[in-house]
Amino acid sequence: MASKRDEKAGVKRPFYAYVKHPSIDGEYPVIGHITQELFNSAVNYKPDPSDLFIASYPKNGTTWLMNIIHLIKTNGVPLGKGQCLDDVIPFLEFEGGEVIKRAQKPRTIKTHLFYDMTPHNPDAKYVFVARNPKDVVVSFYYHTVGFDEHYKFKNGTFDDYFGVFLSGGCDSGDYFKMVPEWFKKSQERKNIHFMLYEDMKKDVRSEILKLAEFLDDSYQQSLLENDEELLNKVIEFSSFKKMQKDSKDGVFVSDCNAQVLNYFNSKTKMLQQKNKKIPLIISINSHVYRFI
Repeated sequence: MASKRDEKAGVKRPFYAYVKHPSIDGEYPVIGHITQELFNSAVNYKPDPSDLFIASYPKNGTTWLMNIIHLIKTNGVPLGKGQCLDDVIPFLEFEGGEVIKRAQKPRTIKTHLFYDMTPHNPDAKYVFVARNPKDVVVSFYYHTVGFDEHYKFKNGTFDDYFGVFLSGGCDSGDYFKMVPEWFKKSQERKNIHFMLYEDMKKDVRSEILKLAEFLDDSYQQSLLENDEELLNKVIEFSSFKKMQKDSKDGVFVSDCNAQVLNYFNSKTKMLQQKNKKIPLIISINSHVYRFI
């Protein structure tokens, strides 16, 4: 459907496009340039058994995880100057299924789709990363404000955006539906690996090793050889400090640049600290999680 802007009783809302899918009632919000035709091409893509999907709700550590997986699969070789992760890990909804099909195998594919929208193959693998929703909404707010050419929300307030987020009205839909859905499926299916951003920050070494084992035993073995030389490279080149430096040096370009720098935005950090004073409780698969 054509792009449109929602306005309610003086509340400013970002500019989104809306598409339809059999798994949801009504319309699904997406970033403005995604048409129904492009969306259909994405969700109708037929995965190859060798495909690896990196799935998440936006602003959940997707870029960080993409970089880690890229380093694992390239034996610790980082991106070169002027390269972007999206060049080597295509974004399904942005590119469409036809473009993905032409990519060299084995493919690594990024997506922000709900589980029921995501193309599935029982032999393909899926890694989903989730993050504390209070940090997500802050990061997503600054992302939306920063890409005014897409969202027309340059002067939008956090209060306005917070309501949109809680109601599931952001592009990619409802966080509180997507994350529990993927978590539940990860408990049922061996080809889905569920990760938490907070666990990665707390003990990135252990999380990388568990991820590598899921991807292929040979990756984990390679990481541990030669006094963990490759593992140390992956940790070093995927560190926030290194990614921030690379971003400033032009290694991450286009959207990647803004995504990486968003991790270090001083206003983001201030608002995250403010929001940590407000407890947020959600239920995932009958388990109650309290984020403080």
